[in-house]
Amino acid sequence: MRIGIIGTGGIAKTAHIPQYIAAGADVVAVMNRTRERGEAVAEQFGIERVYDTVEEMLETERLDAVSVCTPNALHKQQVIAALEAGCHVLCEKPPAISAEEANEMLAAARRAERTLHYGFHYRHRSDTQLLKRMIDAGELGHVYAATALALRRRGIPDGVCSRIKSCRVAGLYSISGCICSISPSI
Repeated sequence: MRIGIIGTGGIAKTAHIPQYIAAGADVVAVMNRTRERGEAVAEQFGIERVYDTVEEMLETERLDAVSVCTPNALHKQQVIAALEAGCHVLCEKPPAISAEEANEMLAAARRAERTLHYGFHYRHRSDTQLLKRMIDAGELGHVYAATALALRRRGIPDGVCSRIKSCRVAGLYSISGCICSISPSI
């Protein structure tokens, strides 16, 4: 499987690229708006080609799939471009900056008859899957609401503070502007 990576930040370097390589996929190209960063990641992982634009990468490469690992506001445009180029897409969370944009992305996936998957990785955890099975089996009665909390021990990802408002409260960060949900998992 030939994979392209759109965006070479932290999540691409620590999760997407290493996991594709471990699974035996061929990561053939990366794209980053800052070419030097793209080149550094390509060198780190032995990836042959680096592109400055999504369009150039999609036009040049014959990719089976792409990972979209860019800032949230760029997801819609990049996901739709990849789908229209015939790629399956794994897009980091949150899917988009609005429900309307997420619905446009879904419609594009259906038109292209390609898979669009979001990086809601908690849905694949064993504890989440157990909870889902228990709910489906009626073991917890009628569940009408749920609250989930998570603690991030490695700080806020690089660059996030420059794009969203954050404040430090009682030793934890409260971040406004993010769309977070595990509800599709339950």
